[in-house]
Amino acid sequence: MSHWDNHDGLRLAARMHGTVKSEEDLTNATGDERPERVALLAGLVIDSRGGLMVPSGPAGSSAANARYYVSAEALNEKGAQERIPSSRLDTSVTAMLRRVRLLEDSRRREDLTAVLRRVVVLDDAIILQLDKRQCLATWREKEAMLQRLSTGDVLRLIGTCLAGDEEITEAGTALCLRMPRHTRARKIRSRGPRNALLFQ
Repeated sequence: MSHWDNHDGLRLAARMHGTVKSEEDLTNATGDERPERVALLAGLVIDSRGGLMVPSGPAGSSAANARYYVSAEALNEKGAQERIPSSRLDTSVTAMLRRVRLLEDSRRREDLTAVLRRVVVLDDAIILQLDKRQCLATWREKEAMLQRLSTGDVLRLIGTCLAGDEEITEAGTALCLRMPRHTRARKIRSRGPRNALLFQ
């Protein structure tokens, strides 16, 4: 798996999309002056082979108007670049982070990157690689009862917010939240009254 620096990923995404022509433009694209020039998950999306997926749209459009995240290097068996609709991925990721109480009603990039390291796009699933330490701190700050629980117990409780084909697991200093790539109406697990009281 590639380990891209967020800033480097943003710079590559902006350069490949054609929204920059100079080093000054690169600074603007990756800084706070014009954040709208970069798609919400730009620099964070990785394909099944570990390659960066960059925003792509009609010629001359900005990355903020990208229609897809497109694999920058890897080619599938048909010779076409791997891609996923950007609006669908952005919406799925933010909705999941809200569901597990890691994101408020916001689409600000800085709120996402506080907990989100990578979004790995597989053929049948999307895996959110999360910062374990920051996630635990966020959950324990919102719910006092979690402060006295072990990491495993916290994850089991958070798992009650997930559907049957979703799961959250530990992976070293990260948490991996797996969800199906093709979403459909699903029932959320119910594991007793503690879930109803969580974060209320």
